[in-house]
Amino acid sequence: LTYPASSEYVISVGSTNNSDALSTYSNTGEGLDMVAPGERIPSLYPSGEVYYVSGTSMAAPHAAAVAGLLYSLRPAINVSDVKQALQQSAHDLGDAGYDQKFGWGRLDAAAAVKLIANKTKTVK
Repeated sequence: LTYPASSEYVISVGSTNNSDALSTYSNTGEGLDMVAPGERIPSLYPSGEVYYVSGTSMAAPHAAAVAGLLYSLRPAINVSDVKQALQQSAHDLGDAGYDQKFGWGRLDAAAAVKLIANKTKTVK
């Protein structure tokens, strides 16, 4: 991992394809938090034409979007709670538990939302 993914203040995201295989260009290494879909992601030209883009820059917005969902459920949540929820809810890939290829696993939006929603119910 290199900066900015290696910063302690970010959630570092690698890339997978539609078969949950690690992308050849993916971030890897100590400190990788998770992976998310990053190959052949539909994108739009200003004309409205669809094209497909690959890269960790396509994977990271998936994690950011789920983090936004978590904040919408618990507006007072802090960054470490978001990071922990994303890690705990990730679909484990590769070696069991944390590994330097997939981090804690592939982002799982539904599981992360469910985890935070259940915590919200117990906090009230």
